[in-house]
Amino acid sequence: SSGINAEYGGAEICKNIVLSGVNSLTILDNRVVEQQHAATNFLLRSEVGKGHAETAIKNLELLNPLVTVRHTTCELDNNTIQQYSVVCVTDADREEYEATNELCREHGVIFL
Repeated sequence: SSGINAEYGGAEICKNIVLSGVNSLTILDNRVVEQQHAATNFLLRSEVGKGHAETAIKNLELLNPLVTVRHTTCELDNNTIQQYSVVCVTDADREEYEATNELCREHGVIFL
């Protein structure tokens, strides 16, 4: 199971992960789709006002119905990180990348 958000580069990564046929993908993205997102992100088109993750999940499931795609609102911490084998962070600041990398290393989770 992998964790990622559905913003710009994250959308492309999500698409590639789903098309590769992994068992599951979890999206942690609590933002709401705004007009600029819908205009530039193929997973979020025509869904202004709806949640990024919920909209992306609907479109990702169409690409490969054999992959379980879900949304979480839980932040990564010592308890939640253990349910993932790979974590990929996009659209974050350096501090968040470093903290997530350290958390992943502590729990033997691959960080991208």
